[in-house]
Amino acid sequence: DGPVEDALDVYDADMSAVCTEGLTPMIQVEEYYLLPGDEAVLKQALLDYGAIYVNMMYDAAFYNSTDYTYYYDGDLSTDHAVLLCGWDDNKVTAGGTGAWIIRNSWGDDWGENGYFYISYNDTKVNSTVGVFPGFSQIQDNKILHYYDELAWIGSTGYGDETAYGMTKFNTSSNEEIYAIGAFTNTAGTTVNIEVYDTKVDNDLSNMLASAGPFYCEFPGYHKFDLPSSFELEEGEDFYIKVQFNTPGYNYPVTYEKLSLDYAEPYIESGVCWISHSGTSWTQVGSDVEGKERDLCIRAFAYDLNISGINESTDNSPILYPQPAID
Repeated sequence: DGPVEDALDVYDADMSAVCTEGLTPMIQVEEYYLLPGDEAVLKQALLDYGAIYVNMMYDAAFYNSTDYTYYYDGDLSTDHAVLLCGWDDNKVTAGGTGAWIIRNSWGDDWGENGYFYISYNDTKVNSTVGVFPGFSQIQDNKILHYYDELAWIGSTGYGDETAYGMTKFNTSSNEEIYAIGAFTNTAGTTVNIEVYDTKVDNDLSNMLASAGPFYCEFPGYHKFDLPSSFELEEGEDFYIKVQFNTPGYNYPVTYEKLSLDYAEPYIESGVCWISHSGTSWTQVGSDVEGKERDLCIRAFAYDLNISGINESTDNSPILYPQPAID
């Protein structure tokens, strides 16, 4: 649904606390990159995008409350998410010289006004790194067509680096389709997109748009702007065909499915297909045994019957730090 205002969803350390519901999303996330834990890449990403999601293994035994430093050198799994905000090459910790500047989620009373330092040599920090370079204001006339509420859970393919995915959507209003969204699972993925009006068996016809190739330096969620948008009337079908080429990886197409002990999504039927060649298609979905999945291919649209101005609430977010977007 989108991120909510931090001040309205305050951190609660009570393990049995009930999640806050009914808060208004502030922005629509349009891109998310998974970055490698490489020091040079992370420093450049901080300059390009601002603060970054990272994880770590936290145990109070490895935290020095005197100088607000932390160093863990073990092999336990990560168990805590924090915000990477900067670095200090000269900061001395138990792990040596050089540390990441981290904002914790435990309030200003913890650490140095809520911040602390993690050694560059910590064995678990930056095991998973996420940055959100693309987002926009939520507006009443924006439509996001998608089936994959859990997003990327698994990947499939045909034993080599190239495969195709296709999703079918139906317009809920008079719409202008202007971009395509998709998840990629490998650094250096190349994406090509075609959108069609009609599908009969394996034959696609009446191309509405094409775009690409797009080069995706990092895996994650990407928004691909179409060179020319197109309009459809309410109730029309359209088919998004995406070619994925994933260097060194033989499962190019991402999908959502049941994730045991995590979530049980609603899986559609008759709206998702995969292909090795892009000409012969195999259906996936809730009614296909062993292939109960939704593909992670989406469409961005404007509702042409609604003004884009939201006059009831001010959803303009205050974003910081975001040097790349002023």
